[in-house]
Amino acid sequence: MNTIFNSIKYKQHYLKEFKYLTDKELAEKFNSQVGIRYFNFAIQGFMNAMREDLERRELDYREIGDEMSISYANKIKILDGRITLKD
Repeated sequence: MNTIFNSIKYKQHYLKEFKYLTDKELAEKFNSQVGIRYFNFAIQGFMNAMREDLERRELDYREIGDEMSISYANKIKILDGRITLKD
């Protein structure tokens, strides 16, 4: 088993994982991080990979952020190429 020591390696790991997810599954992954109260290399890698994958999928994510940052304050859903806040 390979041990991961930095956020870049975590980002690479998550990008591979996200690549094969449906939009619904990706939203579920995003939602699993809403409300976290800690930060580490794994989370940093996750968040960087999430933003990159949203861009790769050409999703409109203006509701939760921009190319500089994304808010994990609210759960989301992905419909018709657009991210909206979950009811």
